[in-house]
Amino acid sequence: MIGENQTRTPETERDFLKRADNLARTAAVELGLTGEYTPFDKVVEWFQGSDLRWKPSTIRVYRAAIRCALENACKNPDAYEEASAALARLNAEPARPMPAKGAKRRTSARKRKSASIAEMREISKVLLQSQHRYARLASHMLCLGTELGLRPTEWSTARLEGTTLVVTNAKATNSRANGEVRHLDLSDLTPNLATMVKELLAMIEAALEISTWVKIAAGIRHLCSWASAKAAKAVPSLRGAKISPYTTRHIAAARAKVVMDEAGVAAFLGHNSTRTAQSHYARKRTATGWAPTRVGVDPSQVKTVRRTYRARGEKLTSASPKPPEI
Repeated sequence: MIGENQTRTPETERDFLKRADNLARTAAVELGLTGEYTPFDKVVEWFQGSDLRWKPSTIRVYRAAIRCALENACKNPDAYEEASAALARLNAEPARPMPAKGAKRRTSARKRKSASIAEMREISKVLLQSQHRYARLASHMLCLGTELGLRPTEWSTARLEGTTLVVTNAKATNSRANGEVRHLDLSDLTPNLATMVKELLAMIEAALEISTWVKIAAGIRHLCSWASAKAAKAVPSLRGAKISPYTTRHIAAARAKVVMDEAGVAAFLGHNSTRTAQSHYARKRTATGWAPTRVGVDPSQVKTVRRTYRARGEKLTSASPKPPEI
């Protein structure tokens, strides 16, 4: 059945449909089509023929958007035949279009994935001197982010149960996360950090009573960018790439790698496999100067992490120095 294994949030589906509509408009212009409606097969033909145009990450998003639009169209009996044929063509050639080579690095590739303690302290100092209504909230989020490793959006629904922080995994659709929630053991945090967790959750709850998380998060990002630039006067290493709330997740990942194995780090970050943290997050050496994380993970959730081939190979090699007898 079409899309039977796909689960998307309503927000993601809206974004995909809007993006697919924009792609269809672009395809119509470039193909010289003048009708009000761009045929599905023409959109797929244009997309698959756009070799060396986009980076791999862009291609993945565009393909997902077009697939979402086609799956949605398949629900209409009048459009099913055309949409299903276009969808089959899209799925038949997953390697097309060919990605561009040597293009300018995208925004995510230019973001900071590490920061020193001195840099973070100076940014926090600047934030606490600000009169902005989210300044203290932003300062707490940056400080705790380096320890707990939450995605910024995950703070909006996080809750405390005793000394356990229950975090709703932000990327739980399509089995991308290690379950719907993850449990972080905060019993080894210092009293000061434990108090900060309670204060941050209270500040977020109060802020959500009068605003939306989208607006709150935008304000926090702006504050961090501003504070990072201002702090650069005292700490020159902050010039250039600015610290963002997501930078702290990379710092926490690096600190976790000092004391946890790959599966533990994945459970700590909410990943369903050991691959993501090793491939896309800061390396262990970037935690130089930072103490290892004091946050614990649920052993039962560590067991459910899917190990990549490399991780399994390393485990088997260490356990079986000799090849098995046949």
